[in-house]
Amino acid sequence: MEALKRAPSSARQLELEERLFELELELAEFEVRHERDSQYFAQLEAVIDSAPLAVYLKDAQHKYLLVNREYERLAGAKRSDIVGHDDFELFPPPVAELFRAQDEEVVARARSVEFRETIPLPDGVHSFITSKFPLRTSDGALFGVAGVCTEITALAAAQQQLEAAQADLMKKERLATLGELAAVLAHEVRNPLAVIFNAVATLKRTSEPGEQGRLMLDVIHEESERLERMVSALLDLARPEATRLSPTPVLELVRSSIDAARSTAEPVSEVRLQVPQPLPLARLDEQKVHQALVNLVSNAVQATGRRGPVQVRVTVQDSMLRFDVIDDGDGVPMELRERVFAPFFTGRARGTGLGLAVVRRVAEAHHGSITIETTPGGGATFVLKLPL
Repeated sequence: MEALKRAPSSARQLELEERLFELELELAEFEVRHERDSQYFAQLEAVIDSAPLAVYLKDAQHKYLLVNREYERLAGAKRSDIVGHDDFELFPPPVAELFRAQDEEVVARARSVEFRETIPLPDGVHSFITSKFPLRTSDGALFGVAGVCTEITALAAAQQQLEAAQADLMKKERLATLGELAAVLAHEVRNPLAVIFNAVATLKRTSEPGEQGRLMLDVIHEESERLERMVSALLDLARPEATRLSPTPVLELVRSSIDAARSTAEPVSEVRLQVPQPLPLARLDEQKVHQALVNLVSNAVQATGRRGPVQVRVTVQDSMLRFDVIDDGDGVPMELRERVFAPFFTGRARGTGLGLAVVRRVAEAHHGSITIETTPGGGATFVLKLPL
């Protein structure tokens, strides 16, 4: 009887032992799979971390799930400070808004989308080509967005340099052609001009043309002088002369330029010089800068609608000489501020359209700049900056 009573208990125990054995086998298999998966994910993480590309994953709420070491470096933050946060918690609003708009575009298109980005980061501005794609579960449900960023900062800089070099080469080729044309023009035009000047002078001296005739002779003489100035300005613009830098007393240079500009103005206009600080010697091509300043002052003197004197202010800022030539005329409309430096562009009936083009060429030859600002109260301020 006792054996019969123990039999069910033994069977139950045996069943439990068999189930326990099965569970131990399943646990061992799970541990093997877990170890294998852990090794796989560790290897995958090592590969992602070793990649020279920035890689990241975001969930459906735009919070970061994963970033690699390159993304940490670019963001200037540890992944522990990135994961769990969204872009608006990590980046300035304009950058965060850009990233969010890209993520939403990827979700809307439901496919991979490539973007070209220029982003300000803690160590400077970087350029990227970023490929973003949606993340989906096995049943097709969207659970996030992934991105892979290829940095092209150096490539973009090199491309800009190449484009600048190509533009400079084309400009030099155009100037070389213009120089040849100017030389021919000077030869073909100046000889007849000399004959015209002599003929006009002879007629005025040896005849009595009457009031109408004298007026016509004056017009011929005036227009011939304008043509002579245009030929000279064209030669100044096109002549391929090297820039010869030498220590130059800036104050004397400015004063002589103002005197030269005033001597050709009709009527002679007042030009006020302001020098709020001592001016050092500067390494300049004195002749070229003199011509540029003469052109700027002459341009200001002839400004349409000018009422008061022209102001010339010379200062030193950040190792740069700054020449402000200021008038209180009608000013230069914003849409024309780039065109006024193009050859032959002029808003004056008697202008050559070459004076400001020469100024730009002089500025570029010195690795400086020429810009236009609005004069407070009305008018234009031409700002010429040249390295000391």
